[in-house]
Amino acid sequence: MDPNEVFEEMEYIDEDHTYVSLNPIIRCTPHNYFFKGFAKDISSEPFCTPYHTSSWKVGETYFVTWYTRFFEHEHSGEVADEVRVHLSYVKESYADKGNYKRDVKGAFFSYDWIKNVDGLQAVEVKEDWLQGEFERSIVVSVQPRYIPEDEFDPLQNGVVLHITKGSRVFKPTKEQLALDEAGITNGQWYYVALSIPTVVVIFFVFMYFFLYANGNNRDFTDVTRNALNKKRRVLGKFSEMKRFKNMKNHKYTELPSYKKISKQN
Repeated sequence: MDPNEVFEEMEYIDEDHTYVSLNPIIRCTPHNYFFKGFAKDISSEPFCTPYHTSSWKVGETYFVTWYTRFFEHEHSGEVADEVRVHLSYVKESYADKGNYKRDVKGAFFSYDWIKNVDGLQAVEVKEDWLQGEFERSIVVSVQPRYIPEDEFDPLQNGVVLHITKGSRVFKPTKEQLALDEAGITNGQWYYVALSIPTVVVIFFVFMYFFLYANGNNRDFTDVTRNALNKKRRVLGKFSEMKRFKNMKNHKYTELPSYKKISKQN
């Protein structure tokens, strides 16, 4: 090493555990990630909060926390020094939950650039964000400084949640009560309705192949013969039957006979 060359060394020092224990907000690390999506198989990185499909009420303050070292430039390897939080509207039905092919509009609210080292952003939910509706679905995303606005995708690492005015109070209908008693709630009825025609189609396809495979073996002669033999069973002698046991059997000659008289005489 040249005597005039300056030696630089970067050393990471662990956080002060005393400060961390006093901090009411848990610092986000990969250990605190959760799983999102319909099958709960997609990591929430870089977010630790908010949870996927959670609800934010108007007038309340919530904290968005993320793992700061997640935003590392793929070429330079440097961690982003500044980031900004975006809130965007998203169209999502029950059948689309867990499916990330959603219709996302532009961000309706964006915060100023902040230091990435903090790893959190306080969000106070405003009533005008609902635009006159009771509930809206939004996606929360974090944009690092090194990604331009036109290349940033809110859904790539975003978290979908709902903002509401508060608790909805309503009287359930008879149909809803019947579904609740059957254990079918919310979007489960959607999947039940789809499964019924599917089961019917599978049944008829199975019957078609079953009859096709057994086309040469459809001989019911034995079944028919056994049924007829049961009907033709021998009842026994009349003299041995309890009903006719006391009746006397007269000879044929003793039977009454009548002589036919001709009208011509």
